[in-house]
Amino acid sequence: MKQQLRPYQLEAVTKIREGIRTHKRVLYSLPTGGGKTTIIADIVEKAVSKGSRVLILVHRLELCEQVRARLRQFNIETGIIVGGRIKNLQIPIQVATVQTFSRRVKMDHYRKFDLIIIDEAHRSASDGYLSILRRFDIPVIGFTATPYRTDSRTLREVFNHLITGVTVAQMIKDGYLVPTVVYAEKIDLSGVEIKRGDYDEKQLMEKMDQGKIYDGVINKYRRYSNGTAICFCINKQHAENTAQAFNSAGIPAGFIYSGLSDLDRTKALKDFQSGKIKVLCNVFILTEGYDLPRIDTVILNRATQSRIAWRQMIGRGLRPYPGKDVCKVIDMGNNTATHGFVEEDDEITLKLAGETKAEKKKRVEEAQTKDCLKCGAAVSSRVLLCPFCGYDFTVEKVLGEVEFQQYSYFDRPKVSEVWGDIPTEMLMEYANSKRTKTGKKYSKFWVLKQLEHRGLITLEYLPDGRVDLKQRTVKWWVAFAVKAEKQAQRILSKVG
Repeated sequence: MKQQLRPYQLEAVTKIREGIRTHKRVLYSLPTGGGKTTIIADIVEKAVSKGSRVLILVHRLELCEQVRARLRQFNIETGIIVGGRIKNLQIPIQVATVQTFSRRVKMDHYRKFDLIIIDEAHRSASDGYLSILRRFDIPVIGFTATPYRTDSRTLREVFNHLITGVTVAQMIKDGYLVPTVVYAEKIDLSGVEIKRGDYDEKQLMEKMDQGKIYDGVINKYRRYSNGTAICFCINKQHAENTAQAFNSAGIPAGFIYSGLSDLDRTKALKDFQSGKIKVLCNVFILTEGYDLPRIDTVILNRATQSRIAWRQMIGRGLRPYPGKDVCKVIDMGNNTATHGFVEEDDEITLKLAGETKAEKKKRVEEAQTKDCLKCGAAVSSRVLLCPFCGYDFTVEKVLGEVEFQQYSYFDRPKVSEVWGDIPTEMLMEYANSKRTKTGKKYSKFWVLKQLEHRGLITLEYLPDGRVDLKQRTVKWWVAFAVKAEKQAQRILSKVG
């Protein structure tokens, strides 16, 4: 079968070929579900037609088999370089696990390649990949949905040019992916330490290994989904416990994790693909490369600080399928509050590889959400009016029992925020939350101008054009204005 490339995939092939000519080592970023393997197949086919030999590197056996199967659909036969498998190095295209190839790259007959392709290339800054790449002086193309790392390593160790593909939001609008509808549950994670860039597994397990949370997962699944669900858990025991809870509730479920026997692993995957089980619980096994479009529900039965893992997990449910309009995300671990929505695309640069702590803290703070006290919807922490029910966050109200609500990124209407409706004492907070069209935050000068517009202060300027604060802070002037405003209101009330 000859692959039919989508318009953005054709554009990707052209840009990658141009990039290789100039930079030699190119990283291509495309969100999960965009069809990276289809692009790889086209590049490989063109390279082999010119007599080139291609090495495709992956980090896991399952991905190795999946890439080979996908290329076979396009009548592209590949060899395999994996421990314990028969090898045929005469085939011009070889798919290898980095673990096996790093041990054999020292031998001359394993270095006769003209092009290297790395799938899930955000992993390529690790020692295994680098030990291979040091022995080659040939073009390298990396493919990933998440071109950044959570550790101190940087992808600039491998690539010198980045090409970004179409965004998640655009693919949804074009019908290539489905939007998400998120059902978010809050959990108290106080006391859970961050180790090596993510929550401590043991402490997180203590927080979430509770009967009421298992019941909560099942209740949310029954109420909002009851479809084909992939459930991401904390560790092996958590995956088994979650699957047992589903089975006890009459919902067929299975589990899969690293270390499970090949027989049990294969059986679980086959039962899930056939529909014999409805929920498959796993521990970071099916975050990358797993493709089953029928999945319409992603259960985040864990919390993660890793933006990579979060995007990869939800990405398993974004592919379209007959009768599937949305991907339902059941978030049991504050992940939406931490990372936001997958439809909100990151500004992707090679600089994102190896974020500093300050950059990561700023990104997390800006992605946070809050719950509406009236309707329960999760909205951006920056909004002052709920886009669903119009609740005013600037007015103190009593928190009551709220219904567990659904919301979608694309359902959020634009809210017209008028500065005149913002209480004077809230202007500083509003300025810190609001951004201009260029992305810059509102300045303190903006706050002072609003105070002047309201007739509460009169601005005086220094010779250099700056506002004369008279050795006071903007915060002091806001407090002064609030006091003046209240005094004026008291006078008006007496006058009648």
